[in-house]
Amino acid sequence: MKRYSVEYQQIVLRKLQLSDAERMLEWMNNPEVVQYMKIGQKKHTLDEIYQFIEGAQNDEINKHYAVSDEKGTYLGTVSLKEINREEGLAEYAIALHPDAIGTGAAALATKSILNLAFCRENLKKVFLYVLAENTRAIRFYEKIGWIYMGSERIIFNGKYCEVKWFEMQNGWKVK
Repeated sequence: MKRYSVEYQQIVLRKLQLSDAERMLEWMNNPEVVQYMKIGQKKHTLDEIYQFIEGAQNDEINKHYAVSDEKGTYLGTVSLKEINREEGLAEYAIALHPDAIGTGAAALATKSILNLAFCRENLKKVFLYVLAENTRAIRFYEKIGWIYMGSERIIFNGKYCEVKWFEMQNGWKVK
């Protein structure tokens, strides 16, 4: 897939739209993109994506946003999942379309979703976990300023794997 030739200086987080479904399906069915994700290598359908987008519109526990360029082109999805308002925490997740990887969109989307988490949602902490073998993602998280909290072995897609936990707390500096 063709990558954008420019590095993004600005992105927009917006509600997911049904018009995003085809580009979302492309990354969800791309083995290189999903190899480290819980969704695994299962082939997804356009109908599943439409259902996901429709369900995301009013979900108060999981906030999924489209990452788009200034023209509105869908670049990926960034999420706050399992929001626990009582404890003030949520899980972060991001997935980009292959042509947006390496363009700076992930860093901008991460900064935007953390700003939203801490300022609009009034969360205290956002965390993520990543497979230890996903070294590219780990380098990215460390570069942004996520703090490594530890690791453990879990069953992931049917096999034991090591995962690393990172967190970002309200008031910490995002790089």
